[in-house]
Amino acid sequence: MAVDLIQDKSSLVQALSDIQAEQAVATWEKDKTQIFEIIEKSEGGFAALNQRVKGGLREWHVKQFKQLIAESPHNHLLILACSQVMIELGFLDDALKYGQQCMSVQISDRKYHADVFDTVGKVYFKQGNYDNAMEKMVESLPLNRSEFGDSYPDVAACLSSIGDIYIKKGDYEEALEYHNDSLKIRKEALGKDSLDVALSYLSLGDIHASEGKLNKAFEEYNETLSIRLRCQGENHPDIARTYHKMSQVCEQQDQLDKALEYSEKCHSIILNTLGGNHHDLADTLTTMGNINCSRKEFEQALKFHREALDIRKRKYGDTHPSIADSYHLMAVVYKLIGDSEVISGLS
Repeated sequence: MAVDLIQDKSSLVQALSDIQAEQAVATWEKDKTQIFEIIEKSEGGFAALNQRVKGGLREWHVKQFKQLIAESPHNHLLILACSQVMIELGFLDDALKYGQQCMSVQISDRKYHADVFDTVGKVYFKQGNYDNAMEKMVESLPLNRSEFGDSYPDVAACLSSIGDIYIKKGDYEEALEYHNDSLKIRKEALGKDSLDVALSYLSLGDIHASEGKLNKAFEEYNETLSIRLRCQGENHPDIARTYHKMSQVCEQQDQLDKALEYSEKCHSIILNTLGGNHHDLADTLTTMGNINCSRKEFEQALKFHREALDIRKRKYGDTHPSIADSYHLMAVVYKLIGDSEVISGLS
């Protein structure tokens, strides 16, 4: 029962969010005003409070998982499930510890061992330890193949993970081979309109974009968009993220009007689905600022960069690396404005 609860992560998180929302409702408008004033006056304001609440909730989850493991130290399926959730919560050292603990279990279950290697490999990947990540994924792949054959979604997922590692290592030729193999399996096993197929096209687009093959990258992103639109509709964050990638490709090709069009679509969807304080919105505003800078629409560029900066400050505080990125981009625009004024004065 505990394993089922942990594995149904989306339902668990939604339930907790609903409970928090119900408990957070203030009955009187005056109460709401006072609460907001207190938060604003506190050190760090809403950004700091948001970080503390999220951090506390994640720590509470991990504490409960550790308690479950302590109560059932020989339940290797439970320990593996807890390790997988810890990855999503960002507790990578704990996830690695329990994943490695699962590696020592002596049972003749190839699927179990494949999942363990996959889990430990994902931790190493997120930690930036790509050699160790590759080692574990390469161990997982033959176990999945011997258990399911060559045309099974788990095999495709493993191939995709290996492809992602090659992307990080800058070996785009190998990455392309693995992601193409993964795409072929996903099409056969899941059908052409599967979201996993869309994810494969997205990865192929990323590879081509990194290689500078921008036309090919745009084609792959367009395939991703077509599938996601059919499966998810027009108002989904994944649609927005696909538009964002397409915008970046168009920007690199100096197709600035088209780039801005895709960015505006992305902006609208994120605002409607994720709200005005999401990091994806800040990223989109940054891209819109860069596009307008390239169009020599400098005041508009500054407007977007300021909006991105405001979101990042609210979300992360003043010391996050993305804050420095925003200031740098604004400085670039100011320098260009100065150059333009000098040129105008000389003409």
